[in-house]
Amino acid sequence: MAITLAQVLDGAENSNAAAEAELWNRFKAVRPLDALMLTDHHQQNRAAIEWARSQIAKEEHA
Repeated sequence: MAITLAQVLDGAENSNAAAEAELWNRFKAVRPLDALMLTDHHQQNRAAIEWARSQIAKEEHA
């Protein structure tokens, strides 16, 4: 069974390293130029978490 974005986000918000890496990879896949500009690990996590939250919010309102 596939892991949902909400599940990955939950893990990343709770500092699960594997979830953070998965979320970052998903973020990089859809926002590659933004990802190139983020070099700090904490900035990467924040950006990926914010992106995931916005994606989930869009799905809920669709």
